[in-house]
Amino acid sequence: MTATTENTRGTALAQVASGVLAQVKDQKPWTVADLVDALAGPAPVIPEAEPFPAPATAVKYSAEIRKALTALPKVFGKVNPGSRRALVPSELELITRESVAINAVTKPLGQRADVISEIMRTHQDVQAEQDGVVRARAAVQGGRITEPASQRIPSGVARGHYLLAAPQKPFETPVEGFKDAWQQRFVSGKPSISPAKLEKLLADGTISRDEYLSFTRETRVLDQEKIAAAIRKDPGRALQVLGAITDRSAGGASLYPPKK
Repeated sequence: MTATTENTRGTALAQVASGVLAQVKDQKPWTVADLVDALAGPAPVIPEAEPFPAPATAVKYSAEIRKALTALPKVFGKVNPGSRRALVPSELELITRESVAINAVTKPLGQRADVISEIMRTHQDVQAEQDGVVRARAAVQGGRITEPASQRIPSGVARGHYLLAAPQKPFETPVEGFKDAWQQRFVSGKPSISPAKLEKLLADGTISRDEYLSFTRETRVLDQEKIAAAIRKDPGRALQVLGAITDRSAGGASLYPPKK
């Protein structure tokens, strides 16, 4: 490795904490996963000025959904052959009606469940603000932040909402008449190694090719262009090899129920 590369590495890469280095040099066993967990930086955060999530879009209770929900109890689970046999015409009609009714309500019911979850997340946010559990804006005195804004969830379906739960301590919203409460449960962030970041370090010249190779392994995969080149170079032999490694999967069939 050249002195230039050594200098680049020294200035471009962050220094590793002495405690992590000691962990590697110690006689106790360790894994790469242990080191990744120790080296992972802080999780991303949402800027205080970013707006809170907008209200979820309502799911319209259409005439089609109402009709399907009315029909479903009359047909649900009525046809259950106890042996391998063909259906009689009345069974075929009944199970088709059941399929149509289920398909008509499955998607909107799932959408409504998502909307309900979003409404509850907003309720918990506002309730936590009103109860003084969280702070929407940082407290500032004399141009100095005396208390930061409360942490918000930076990704996923709950992005932008407050992180109200803590490890082993869910945030609960009791509901009158129900034994169980709505719960926001803490999910710990997981450290991970980014191949894209490693590629960028190599492209930027921050690490050497040898260092890159020391972190990776070569994976051989079939290459259509190389196969074509091999066939052009030696058709007889290459086609023999191709034939020896070629299989055909069995044909299948897809089943689609009537929509109406």
